[in-house]
Amino acid sequence: MMKIFQAVRTVDNQTEDRYFTRFMCYLVYDVALGVLFALVALTDYLTALVSAMYCVDALCLFWLTSCVKTQADLPALKRVTYLNLATNTVTLLAYVALRLRFLLASLDEGGGLGPFTSLRMPATLLGFAFIAGSKVVKLLAIDSFRTWLGIHHPAARQGFLVSLPEEAPRALSPVSEARIGADEAARSRVSVPISEPAFLTSVTEQQVV
Repeated sequence: MMKIFQAVRTVDNQTEDRYFTRFMCYLVYDVALGVLFALVALTDYLTALVSAMYCVDALCLFWLTSCVKTQADLPALKRVTYLNLATNTVTLLAYVALRLRFLLASLDEGGGLGPFTSLRMPATLLGFAFIAGSKVVKLLAIDSFRTWLGIHHPAARQGFLVSLPEEAPRALSPVSEARIGADEAARSRVSVPISEPAFLTSVTEQQVV
């Protein structure tokens, strides 16, 4: 399960087209669950709330896919992405509350689990795990898209390149400065010719005469 979550969360080798395809699948899934909860929401207000929240999630995701398809600017994409994260989080919490309410009601019936409820409980738990897990996967996918926008979106990459600071000249260490000073002093040193002693000069002149 953790590997699935990590694979959904990663932004490596992702493109806007891949996110668009994934979001369209989630959109159809949200509509289907919204209709399913609406069918059983006639006598339960909390189920009606969950159904309405799934419909809101579908509308927000449709808005996000429209922004991706029309290549909206980066600020608009970020705003719609954060809106989707917020609505899906509320939907997940509402669904968990609905299932806990159902579980507590089942336990209170007759002082414990009846025979029919006991047989139905594994299927209920499996359905709860599937629906809640799929909502968590969707949240991770939307958050992955948010991360991808900040790294790989053309506007974000252009802003990153513009904001790069110019490289400052490196300061020389004291040892390097001393070596450079010694080299300059050696190059500027002028060689002075050595003059002959005076007595050697006089002897040479006498020999010449």
